[in-house]
Formats: sequence, structure tokens, C-alpha cells
Amino acid sequence: MDTVNQKQLKEKLEAQKRNQTMIEVIMRLYSYDEATAREAWEESVNAIIEEAEKMQQADAVQGKKTKEWKRQSRVLTKSELAAHLAGKFNLSKKAANEVLDELAAVAVAQTRKVGAFTLPGIGKLVKAHQASRVGRNPATGQTIKLPAKTAVKFRIAKAAKDEILGAKKTSGA
Repeated sequence: MDTVNQKQLKEKLEAQKRNQTMIEVIMRLYSYDEATAREAWEESVNAIIEEAEKMQQADAVQGKKTKEWKRQSRVLTKSELAAHLAGKFNLSKKAANEVLDELAAVAVAQTRKVGAFTLPGIGKLVKAHQASRVGRNPATGQTIKLPAKTAVKFRIAKAAKDEILGAKKTSGA
């Protein structure tokens, strides 16, 4: 505890010495008496402090804007989507989460059983067969045979694609 107090006292003494030195410099430069020089020095220190506070406030405002921008430009989470649905359709958040969970379960079950699931206005989840093919090992460049497999793909609905990207205008030639 004493070392902290001693360190603080040393820092205060050094600051006072720097202040006294600056006051003496101002006295010599402007031919001020000590009281006027002290006043000028205090005014300049206060101006620096005020400017630093303004810069901190500006940084805080800019930081807040950056956080808002980041919040707006990121992907919606499941809980945020559930909260939106809850507000829109007057449901509890728990009920909205259950709706989302059930929708996902139905999509998986239908795609597994039938091979496709359509979410109207958004797109279609499709099970697709990929034939065996020849590929290359990227490390060695050696050709290898890739086996046939079943993949899951999502095909975007034309209406959703046009809404997101803007409808393409075709030329009437």
C-alpha cells in the first residue's frame, strides 16, 4: 500500500515540476508575471482536457454507430427470428421457437422421405444423387475416383431471387 502511495506522490511531484517549468517558459516568452503565466498555463491545460473529453464523446458516439451498423448487417439468429415471429403473430417466444423447430423437423422428414420439401415463396429443399466421378487430389495432383453419393441442395424460388436481387429486365427483341 505504501509503495502505491509513494509512486502516486512521485508522479504528482513530477507533474508539479513540469507545470512549474512550463510556467517559467511562459513567463520568459511573454514577459508575464508569475500569476499571469500560471493563469495562461491553467487555461491551456483546461483547453486540452476539454478537447480530449470532446474526442472521447465523439469516439463513443462513433462506437455506438458502429455497433448499430454491425447489429444491422449481421445474420438474424434463431432467437431473434423467434422474437420477431412472436411479436408479429402475438405468440409467446416459446411458441414461436416451437414453430421454428417443427418447421425444421417437417422439412428434414419430408426431404428424407419424399426427396423434396417446398417452403412456398422461399425455395425447395431437394435430395440430389451425384454420380461417381474422377477427381484430383489437390496435394499430389493424382487422379482418384470419387464414389456416388446423395447430397442435399436448396433451390431458391424465382420470386425470392427476384425480390432479393431485383427482377432482371429482358430485352424485347
